[in-house]
Amino acid sequence: MHEMLQRKREALGCGFVSKEAGLRPIMRLLGNGTSVGLLPDVKIPSGEPVPFFGKDAYTTNPARLALRFDCELIPVQVERLQGARFRVTFHEPVRPDDTQAERHTQALQMTRKVNALFKSWIRNRPIDWWCPKNRWPKATKVTNRVET
Repeated sequence: MHEMLQRKREALGCGFVSKEAGLRPIMRLLGNGTSVGLLPDVKIPSGEPVPFFGKDAYTTNPARLALRFDCELIPVQVERLQGARFRVTFHEPVRPDDTQAERHTQALQMTRKVNALFKSWIRNRPIDWWCPKNRWPKATKVTNRVET
């Protein structure tokens, strides 16, 4: 499957950056004006938690990259129609509520919007969403011990 996807990407002139490569190759592409596709609904083990379905979830933050490289953050929705047919919808760019706020605040505003958008898509068509890992951090275990 991986080899087939790579061949299709190459035929379209698309590259692939593995997560092991880190952010540097992505930053280099954005710096050169190349479009980059990311999966921001994937759980990451670190970062800042942002609400997702009413619970804080560690979320990738493409908004930080969009702000840093002054590029558009465009949500792309893929819906399965029948068999191997899909509809791809490019939505309006996500923008911060307060363009005068510090960059960190703008990125959080944008990430909350992206998570809310994903939530609406998932609620509308839950069968189209696949998340192979538990999306939310495990709850802290409470014990009945007495601290001394």
